[in-house]
Amino acid sequence: MKIGNVDVDGGEADLAIRYGHGMWQNVEVESFLDEALYPVASLGLAEKLKNALSAADILNYPLLHDSDVSGWRACRSPMRTCAKASSCG
Repeated sequence: MKIGNVDVDGGEADLAIRYGHGMWQNVEVESFLDEALYPVASLGLAEKLKNALSAADILNYPLLHDSDVSGWRACRSPMRTCAKASSCG
């Protein structure tokens, strides 16, 4: 087994497992895992966030995230904030 980048088109591999939305060209895509992401914080920060700050204030905190931030964009939109949503992304 090789973990890393391979050239499937060049015949280097017959099968690849990729992480993402599955919109790759020239390949057959089969989803096999559902993913759920949840915002998390330390207990101390969580107490501050639920008692003293508005959802807009939360957006001023650093965000640790995946390089594909499309789910966070939706989560941080004016109509859906992570402070109110049970799941985002």
